Amino acid sequence: MNNQVKIVPELYEYFKKIEDEIKSGNKTNEGEYKLIKKGVDLLKQDYKKGEHVSKRNQKAYSYYIKKYGITNLWKLNVSKDWRIIYTIQGNEIEVISIILESLSHKEYERKFGY
Repeated sequence: MNNQVKIVPELYEYFKKIEDEIKSGNKTNEGEYKLIKKGVDLLKQDYKKGEHVSKRNQKAYSYYIKKYGITNLWKLNVSKDWRIIYTIQGNEIEVISIILESLSHKEYERKFGY
């Protein structure tokens, strides 16, 4: 099975901006850059690396359905303090993990109502 990881455009642009800053010597957001990269690498290894978010969590689902039209939602704990929110699309031949958001644990708790 072919497993791909994609990032929504606004997060990808932010990721590239941080990458450019690092290349020019500004390491302010290097930690966040490494966490996003780690999340991508983990999902390339196994798209089910994260935990499925229950559809009963309407606060989270309604936001992502409205913004991205998703049908499933997953959360990956990249570190103790960082989360990657993603959705999965595909079939038996190809699976695509689409990273929707990268956020701190505190932001995650607020957005998901914990």
